[in-house]
Amino acid sequence: MKNNNLGGARQMEKKTGYSAGPFTVDEVGFIQIAPAKVLAAVARGEIDLNRIAREELASRGLGLHGKWVGFKAARKVHGVEVHGGMEKAKDEKSIDQIIQKIAADHLSIDTLETRNSDSLDFREVSVWSIKNALRAAFDAARTIHGLEK
Repeated sequence: MKNNNLGGARQMEKKTGYSAGPFTVDEVGFIQIAPAKVLAAVARGEIDLNRIAREELASRGLGLHGKWVGFKAARKVHGVEVHGGMEKAKDEKSIDQIIQKIAADHLSIDTLETRNSDSLDFREVSVWSIKNALRAAFDAARTIHGLEK
């Protein structure tokens, strides 16, 4: 076997088109479970894996080397836009996820699932918190549709 910069104990002879650089085959093996239609879209340039990786790192508060730098710094490093305290919403974020984030951030509600308990399902919330939550929802909708403020 020949050293091909894969590193680690598991090194393979370099195969055309599948070079993992300094990572082991096990570390980049996640690509093998991606659906064919996703891989094909990536190959055609319809999905930007670099952008997805930057958004994911920013959402974890990690810098370019995968180390914690904080959410604000990570968004800046990766160029992830922020609107109303939320990362720019894309197709991969569902409406329910956005609504849940707004409920948690502005109304201190940890879940919007019915729990069949009055003490858990009904809340007392200030009008200014409701106003802020509604504004965040409005801003999120504008962001999703690419509208200016």
